[in-house]
Amino acid sequence: MKSLILCEGVDDVYVIGYYLHKTMGWNRNPKLKVTDNYNLNNFRNGKIEKYQLGTNKVVMLDVGGKYNFRESFKAVSDIFYEQPKDCFEQVFIVMDKDDDSEEALLESINQDLKAVGITNISTLTVNTKNIHSDIVEDEEYSIAFVPVLIPFDGNGALENILMAAIASEGSEEGLVVEKAKEYID
Repeated sequence: MKSLILCEGVDDVYVIGYYLHKTMGWNRNPKLKVTDNYNLNNFRNGKIEKYQLGTNKVVMLDVGGKYNFRESFKAVSDIFYEQPKDCFEQVFIVMDKDDDSEEALLESINQDLKAVGITNISTLTVNTKNIHSDIVEDEEYSIAFVPVLIPFDGNGALENILMAAIASEGSEEGLVVEKAKEYID
């Protein structure tokens, strides 16, 4: 399976990559060939990381901020409609909730997808494969878009999850997190 993980920033790429490697055994492979006919550097993104586990391949890209996903969606749409056999099977959209509502973020993603020709998804659902299918070159092809909004149980960002994990380790760690929060505020 070929998957693409679009992240807001480079920190997300590194944290997710580290998690995949340490907990699930994925191996970082910068020379991994993911598509036969499409240069991944055509994405405007800052950081590209490639991982492999057996025959499964994943590419992680940082899009440069919460409101910069559309350009990457356009590149995915181009691959889907121009070289469908070469396309990713699923695209994960990793986005911090910050202070936004889940509904507003999903609507923003859906508008960006529709703007680049991914129009067969009526309503996006978080943490679910939302399937876009279409006929290309007389064959039906599908791609799944999976919005992942972090954290799962409230507002904030990936950093909130990391700080909560550190704080749960003990009183000294909790003190470090409290001092970090004071510094941030």
